[in-house]
Amino acid sequence: MLIKMLIYWFSIALFVQCECFNIENDVEASNIAAVQYNDHDKIRPCPHFDLNCIRAYFKQHSSCVVSHGPVPDPLKLQNIIFHLPHANMSFVLRNSNVGGLNGKVVEFYVNKKTHKLVLAAEMKEVTLESSQMIAKYSRKAKESIELNDGVSGNYGTITFTTVFPDMTNLYLAEAETNSYIEDSNVKYYIGPKMSTSAEVAVSDSFDRVRKNLGLDLQEGFVFLGPIFMANFIQYNICDFGIKYG
Repeated sequence: MLIKMLIYWFSIALFVQCECFNIENDVEASNIAAVQYNDHDKIRPCPHFDLNCIRAYFKQHSSCVVSHGPVPDPLKLQNIIFHLPHANMSFVLRNSNVGGLNGKVVEFYVNKKTHKLVLAAEMKEVTLESSQMIAKYSRKAKESIELNDGVSGNYGTITFTTVFPDMTNLYLAEAETNSYIEDSNVKYYIGPKMSTSAEVAVSDSFDRVRKNLGLDLQEGFVFLGPIFMANFIQYNICDFGIKYG
């Protein structure tokens, strides 16, 4: 009797294991099918990412003027603004020099299901330098505390991905750009005047900036990424007549 009961429970356990395995396989198969379905929706008008082909596509599907580059190196930008919410600070960079924006296109496709266009470019040794960075620490019901000094940074390799919401009517102002930084351990320099505030809260904020470089990059490039990629597009592919920076 005991042996029969053991065999019975073992059979149930084996059945449950088999059913779970089948469910997992079904989910995995479904995920694979979804990926294949999504890939099926992608069309690459320029399979070798040839810039002349990409320029022709932009010319056909927008009112921009074809450009042939390159991006000036360094590219001089008069005004760059970005924010670091985690430190409660905003930054204004005057007369900045940006280097390394003459990258290569690593992805270009349209999605016939979502009707979106994706353009990605990889750029190596991206640098940013400004002799005048104004740091603003926000305060409740008071004017901001401002500090001013130079800054420079080498961000290494970055892949910028820009998504246009309408693949047949491209408009740069409506596009979204995200940034993928290969190594968050970037080289940077911030002038000593940024640490001279007598306000403890400001000093604490700068400590957070220095100790959370990965978060700084994540938040900062929400603003910097679109500026850098927009200049790449307008110098190398097609000029929409919009000033970025």
